[in-house]
Amino acid sequence: MPKPKFKPLRGDRSESPVWEYRSAFERTSLATFLFDASNRLCVDANKAAQSLTGFDRSELLDRRIEDLHPRASRQRAVGFFGGFLDGTLASYDDLRIETKEEGSVPVDVRGHVLGFDERKVVLVYFRDISEERLLQREVLFQNHKLNTLNSLSSAISRSLDLSEILAGSLEVIMEASGSVYGEVMIYEQDTQTFRLASFRGEDGVTPLELEVPARASDIGRRVLKSEEPVLVESLEREPRLQKLLSERGDVGAIAAVPLKSKNRVLGVMFLAIATKQLFPMFDFDLFTSIGVQIGMAAENAVLFQRTARQAKQIQVLNNISRIIGSSLQIEEVFDAFAAEMQKLIHFDRLSVAFLDASGSYLRIFSSGSVTDSGWGMESLVPVVGTGPGWVVLNETHFIQPDTQGQKRFIEDQFLYEDEIRSYILLPLHSRGQVAGTFGVGSRHTNAFSEKDLPLLNQLSKQISVAIENVKLYQQTRETSILDDVSSLFNFRYFQQALDRELKVVARHKSRLSLLFIDLDRFKQINDTHGHLRGSKVLREVGFLLRAAIRETDIAARYGGDEFVVILPDMDHDQAQRLGERMRQLILRTTFLKEEGLDARLGASIGLATFPTEAPTKEALIQLADERMYLDKEKNRSRPIPPVE
Repeated sequence: MPKPKFKPLRGDRSESPVWEYRSAFERTSLATFLFDASNRLCVDANKAAQSLTGFDRSELLDRRIEDLHPRASRQRAVGFFGGFLDGTLASYDDLRIETKEEGSVPVDVRGHVLGFDERKVVLVYFRDISEERLLQREVLFQNHKLNTLNSLSSAISRSLDLSEILAGSLEVIMEASGSVYGEVMIYEQDTQTFRLASFRGEDGVTPLELEVPARASDIGRRVLKSEEPVLVESLEREPRLQKLLSERGDVGAIAAVPLKSKNRVLGVMFLAIATKQLFPMFDFDLFTSIGVQIGMAAENAVLFQRTARQAKQIQVLNNISRIIGSSLQIEEVFDAFAAEMQKLIHFDRLSVAFLDASGSYLRIFSSGSVTDSGWGMESLVPVVGTGPGWVVLNETHFIQPDTQGQKRFIEDQFLYEDEIRSYILLPLHSRGQVAGTFGVGSRHTNAFSEKDLPLLNQLSKQISVAIENVKLYQQTRETSILDDVSSLFNFRYFQQALDRELKVVARHKSRLSLLFIDLDRFKQINDTHGHLRGSKVLREVGFLLRAAIRETDIAARYGGDEFVVILPDMDHDQAQRLGERMRQLILRTTFLKEEGLDARLGASIGLATFPTEAPTKEALIQLADERMYLDKEKNRSRPIPPVE
């Protein structure tokens, strides 16, 4: 039987009498392989296949199809080859092909079976889709950037509150960058420190420090200097974050993005970026734009809040002026005054003090209904040795950062015991002279700084002007009840107060004790140093008595060098212990010390209790007086203890 003859066709085939398979095989631009269907071995590969893989034809022959793929995906390649054989699969594009340079490229693979019966081969085409994947990835990345910027704009526009803007921005950027931890640190130019303004972390990660010196942050310093984003691939470059994230093994890089506005770095956003993420790249241009957007929004929020705060300050200052001018009762003034001040600045203690006529003591006015009362030593404090006194003498402010670490003045120990850890004092001026002080205290350390001075100075000016009438009224009122020398209550007020307190005792069936105190060897001071210095000693004794008694007790000068103390609701034994404490306080005090003198005194004390020992006012005074004279006889033989 004659063999069939083939005629060559016109077109791209060979013009030779017989069409050659090799010519067509080599001319295709796709990397083309022939694999034996029975064992998946390569039986032929064209030049395009050699160009794609980098292997010669001889190196490709007898290699199985799975050997062309990376080891991790070879089993899948075998499965795809089986799909070509049974006709269930025509192509796949989710594998890569290995190259001789130990690299790999993504490929689109198509295959179909040729031949009959058991003699079958599989024709497989590999098409390099690297450019397509790059283009696809770039499109996805650009879309991702656009979505990020849109989300950021939305987060920024939702609020004018700085903390909300920073928190919302941080959430958007962390999600976009694949970060496991992020924080925004505001840069304080004056102190050259980073202050934590917002943070966000997975698994409850919280920052270890609220303030970080700029010198302690390597990449933070680099951002401040370059004003450009910084990316480092090791946590070791930022020990602070390395310590914070030490238990995480999925951090691949640390990024720091400057938050800029008007060519000024306001702060830095730190990002701990995960090792595995959607886009393993860092677009510096994108994050520069992000930093500018957040920086401008932050500055606008600060300006808005500053404007709102200034408007609030003006309103509160006007309220304070109106409140202070509405009453001549200083206690009523300070209740409302303290409540208004709390709207502007947080504090736990408030005081205003005015110099007395002698210029040696300050009288503290304070309110107990809104804030704690006093300045550690009741309502009368000396100028010498106290914080308010120092402010008066130096005519400038004073800031105490921590009463535990530094006890500069007499009252610091008392304030610390009252849990007041820091305070600030400012002078009050009246008619060109320092007339007193204004101070606030806090239970927190370093609660006040120079930044608080503008507001507090405004408040002090308001107080200086508006409280003048109250001060004059108070001084006039006190002149009628206070003793000019000792600054304790005078004899007339003592009589009135004792009548009042005895009525309270009778009504409530309670008790009251009375101390009579007479100074020993006071006449020697008068005779030796003069009556002026003797008056100063009486004033110092008055201060000691005030410091020793309760707020409800009443101390008065009875006359000469005799003093009385009314002790409501105090029995005989309690009063006796208090009297002995007063005696020791006087005995161990050196008077006229600021004048270079070492004057020493003793004290004779008499005690009587109503109604158990004396049923009437007259009997109570007489019994306490008699016992004081008996005590004086005993004291004649008692030496004054040495100065400790």
